[in-house]
Amino acid sequence: MFYDYECEECGEPIYSIEYRDNEGLCNECYVKAHEREYQESLNFDFAYEHYKDELDVLEIPVVFTYVFKNSEMLETLYESAKKLAEDKLKEYLDEMARADNAREWMKDYEKWRAENDSK
Repeated sequence: MFYDYECEECGEPIYSIEYRDNEGLCNECYVKAHEREYQESLNFDFAYEHYKDELDVLEIPVVFTYVFKNSEMLETLYESAKKLAEDKLKEYLDEMARADNAREWMKDYEKWRAENDSK
């Protein structure tokens, strides 16, 4: 692939769209430049809302589908996830955000926070 810019912070080659969207920075430097906001975005309530419509297929023993409704299983998983140690949960969310697109994650977080702060 053809890179047409360099990150203004570290000098790594980047694409023009990344340069434009990230204020002249590569994704890693963009996250570093917005570290406080990025760390704030690594919370479970936002992550749940961000991905609630993206479903994954899990293989579970069929007995659970007879014992629990879908919503009950989801509620149990949700409550269990919220009990994870904060640093471990942030580690998982950081990995997910970076695998997806940390800049887009942060933009979506800003929208989510604005909507939830107004409630």
